[in-house]
Amino acid sequence: MITCTEARAALLDADLDALRPGAPGPLSAHLATCAACRAAADRIVGGTAALAAAHGRGTGRTPASVVATALEHGRRLRSRQRRIRVLLPLLAAASLAVFFVSDLPLGSPGLRPPVPAPPALPPIVEAGGLNVAVFSTTRPDVTVVWQF
Repeated sequence: MITCTEARAALLDADLDALRPGAPGPLSAHLATCAACRAAADRIVGGTAALAAAHGRGTGRTPASVVATALEHGRRLRSRQRRIRVLLPLLAAASLAVFFVSDLPLGSPGLRPPVPAPPALPPIVEAGGLNVAVFSTTRPDVTVVWQF
């Protein structure tokens, strides 16, 4: 016969079938005689059933179906990682191309004819010792004369 301390430690590692009433073994024999350890075992069995119901999966899943689900999840994960490994460098290259192309002028300097500089206009006003600045504008009827 095992003690309550040993039984409580064994409850944490035991299979759910070993915790049900009438199972063979020393743990099941102790659970049949000890009400406190039986209550702990019932809480473990009930909690496991509640978790299975919360996840929408019955406890009747076979190990083969669990393995198949895990393998399928692994395949999907590897496929997603493969796509990321391929698309990430392409995305980086495209963003660098956009960054460098956006700084270029809208045409190549070799393809556009150069724009000639406007001819220098002769001074409009001879100041004769005064501090005067004359500004021509793009409108022919407007000239700014500034005396300071």
